[in-house]
Amino acid sequence: MCTAILHILILLTLNCQSSAENKKEITATCPWYQRAFRSSCFEFVGLELSFYSAQHWCEERGGHLAFIPNKDAQYFLERHLDSENDMWLGLAPSSSSNQQNSGNVEGLLSWLDGSPVTYSKWLSSPQPGAACANIVRNSGFQWKATGNCNKKMHFICQFASGRRIVCSGHNTTLQCSSGQMLIIDGGFYGRKNINFCRSRFSSLTSTKDECGWIDVVDSIKAHCQGRQVCQIAEVMKSFGELCPPTRSYLAVHYHCKEGLALSMKNMSAVSDDVIIRVKWLAQLPQETLVCMLNTGDGHIFHLHSPDGLESSMVYKYTHQNTFVVAVECTSSNIHIKAQKIITIQQPVTEIGVIKCYSGNMSFCETNCKALYEGAFQIQLEVKAGTNVVYRIQRSDNLLAGMSAVQGNIPLNITVTTEMVQELGPGCHNLTLSAFNMITFPEVSRDLQVNQQHT
Repeated sequence: MCTAILHILILLTLNCQSSAENKKEITATCPWYQRAFRSSCFEFVGLELSFYSAQHWCEERGGHLAFIPNKDAQYFLERHLDSENDMWLGLAPSSSSNQQNSGNVEGLLSWLDGSPVTYSKWLSSPQPGAACANIVRNSGFQWKATGNCNKKMHFICQFASGRRIVCSGHNTTLQCSSGQMLIIDGGFYGRKNINFCRSRFSSLTSTKDECGWIDVVDSIKAHCQGRQVCQIAEVMKSFGELCPPTRSYLAVHYHCKEGLALSMKNMSAVSDDVIIRVKWLAQLPQETLVCMLNTGDGHIFHLHSPDGLESSMVYKYTHQNTFVVAVECTSSNIHIKAQKIITIQQPVTEIGVIKCYSGNMSFCETNCKALYEGAFQIQLEVKAGTNVVYRIQRSDNLLAGMSAVQGNIPLNITVTTEMVQELGPGCHNLTLSAFNMITFPEVSRDLQVNQQHT
């Protein structure tokens, strides 16, 4: 009995773990002007366009007007929307006449890809004749169906990760991140959906008898597979028009796979050894793979490794700057690039005091004086160093601080009146220090300051 119960508990635990794994969803990586939610990027567009023009605007960039399939998506959009604006959504008349005649108000409209409306936040129920829908301003982000799709308003574009719809005449780019390559999972050319890439004047009647589609995954693979960036409009030119009444479109499903790894530290000192490692992560092509490394300072190296999988080199930078290091690997079917940024700094050396200033008086380093009632300044410089941070302390008490891009340029650092009064009158031994991210330990020196009453 106990054994049977234990067996059931183990099965339940494994089932829960499996369900949790199945629910894991990769969050999309989006440009800075878009917001990620689950596997899509959303762009909140400030232009005011009609419904058809807004959808056209999204399609030109490889997306579509936004879908809201559930409560989570609604809450996400509400966090980023301006409640003062009306916003177009990706809703259009359902292609199913059975739904329209069933009396089900949700069936009057569907999302642009044909999926039914399973979650809604209607201000009022859609009525027959509704052709589009929007989020209504000052309504708590409720939706409204309308027959007037020519009204101009703001809109939301959605870009699904790994999916692109390319309309005739548009040139959409498939692109992966640094070090990744395109893997084509599927694609067709023609028309399966009346709402994508349609003219505002086209009919919503079924085009099944007049339109068709063909599987073009092999053609897209030949053009894009293994590349980091691919312009896919050229593929469309090789196909004939399969849907003359409403024009064809190209649908592509893909994912990005890690193919090339570039590793090194992101900061180093002038003339220090920088180890740059390159590793090929994907299956090696049958053709010769050529990899070139650009160190960002004008030097390019051909990388070679006996096993063809990993290579490394030691490099020294001769001057400070921020450099983009890039490795680019190519063959007849592969073109992939990985990039990293490295900042080269000059180590800080030998801090010195030039003068002290108090009121209208100046003093040399050996006779530094300050008036008790007012602030005073210490003019510092270092012999060498970039992105230098200066500190003035008494024991562990920080009195003042400042930073400078070039340390060999004199810099006046002010100790405020409040800090002067905290020190009190008399002679004080101050510690002056300077450092940057590559200087260990920091350089420092002591300075005697005689603080006097006027």
